[in-house]
Amino acid sequence: MIKYCSRVLLLPLCLLLITSLACNLGTATLPTLTPTNTESPTPNPTEVAEGTATAIALLPTDTLLPTDTPTPEPSLTPTETLPPTVTPTATPTFPPTPAVAVAMDNYQTVTIADEVQGNIGNLWLSFVNVNDRASATAIAGSVTPGTPPPSSNLASVYVVSPNFPNNRIKVLDLPASTDANVYWSPNGAYIAYYLESGSKSGLYLLSLEVGYEIRLFTVENLSPRGIFSPPVWSPDSRQITLALNTGTDLDIYSVGPDANNFRNLTQNPAYDFWPSWSPDGQFMAFVSDRAFCKTWVPNEPDTCYAPDAAPPDGGNLYLYSVATGETRLLSDEWLTAAPTWITNSRISFIAGERGELLANSALKWIDVNSGITTPISPTDNGISAFDPSWSPDGSKVVYQEAGTETAVVVRDAAGLELARLTDFTFPRFGFSGAWSPDGLRLVLAGRGGQCPYGLIVLNAAFESIYRAQPRPGACDPVWSPDGRYIAFSGIMPGEDGVFNVYMSSPSGGGTRNITGALGGQIRPLWWVGLQ
Repeated sequence: MIKYCSRVLLLPLCLLLITSLACNLGTATLPTLTPTNTESPTPNPTEVAEGTATAIALLPTDTLLPTDTPTPEPSLTPTETLPPTVTPTATPTFPPTPAVAVAMDNYQTVTIADEVQGNIGNLWLSFVNVNDRASATAIAGSVTPGTPPPSSNLASVYVVSPNFPNNRIKVLDLPASTDANVYWSPNGAYIAYYLESGSKSGLYLLSLEVGYEIRLFTVENLSPRGIFSPPVWSPDSRQITLALNTGTDLDIYSVGPDANNFRNLTQNPAYDFWPSWSPDGQFMAFVSDRAFCKTWVPNEPDTCYAPDAAPPDGGNLYLYSVATGETRLLSDEWLTAAPTWITNSRISFIAGERGELLANSALKWIDVNSGITTPISPTDNGISAFDPSWSPDGSKVVYQEAGTETAVVVRDAAGLELARLTDFTFPRFGFSGAWSPDGLRLVLAGRGGQCPYGLIVLNAAFESIYRAQPRPGACDPVWSPDGRYIAFSGIMPGEDGVFNVYMSSPSGGGTRNITGALGGQIRPLWWVGLQ
């Protein structure tokens, strides 16, 4: 009975203990849900199974995950199609171009002959001798007989005093690739030149006074974006001006010979080129296509840029003022060549048609103050004008008229014909004329290797006072600033294109060959100093 009672009494107690144990087992599974509680005792397999089953039962929201995953997929589809629409305007095709800057590097000293350094500012006649060859006597025994002497692979710059024409003085040697790309300052104190030498290519400057050479600009050539626009000096030799490639267009920059006062004079997204300074240095004329092409920047509204777009074949005439820094349109005529200053207030130009350079090109001049344009040559009957040369006072001009025939014509500043020189038939684009500094004499000759006549000198009445026999045939005459000499290039008959530089008296006589003793090709640079 006592055993029975004890069993009966213990039953509730056992049930109570079993219930308590079950509760303790339920709470024992909680530490396994906390990843950071690494010190918890490892539950037995039975407990883990019960804990796992309990966790799944307590997270009914987990069943929503499969329904959530399809939701973002439709929203991602449109974004995947966007990149192809952006590809045509990708910026890597047109990377930003660094601002144009003065290089001011590759400095080196250059030894200048005492005769040159001590006579800076005096009158010189200058030329370049490209690929000179030693004389047969100098190379006797060093090469096989009959073999042409080796060329120097140099472009040597020389000066000659008109008082001592046989005393040629070498200024410096440059690579032969420089050729005639040499530009003296008017006062003869500096020379700018283009060097083609890989990473060192660029426009260089030499100071004859100090004897240093330095690279001004790292330009690849003197035809930026396909337009030949060589550097020009201001009349006072205090700045050199040239068109530079900005990466998308051309602007005209100016800098002093010591690399100071560097400025962008035009600052326009169009093509600006062919700068020309007025005699007093107060204005710079230039040509621009900005009225036709507002911008050449890719992707800009109304841009003229296209992968195969050709550069402009000319432009309108603009004027930059040194005093105000302002630029204004002078003429809406289409210029097909660089403008030329007649006086401080008059500019001469050849006007043509865009895309048709040789169609009805006309000679005109414009007054920079009034803006009035005066036509000089007729444009009817298909007549075109080429190669004008104005007298120093701007009262007369000589040029070539070309239609079915060519003729040399002289007109006054109003366009009135003063003379038609039909005795001389020069090839089309093969004529050049030059007035003496006092305007009383006129020299006629050929141009660019087409030299059918000897030197021809006319008086103020356009009557011939000297006509040389075609020995040599004369081209490109230039009067010295003091009017005492005429320099010209010439070809001696039988020498098949061998050019030399000659010098004669104001009457055309007393011709002397300045370069005959040199081999190679001669490139005249004409008069330096006394400007």
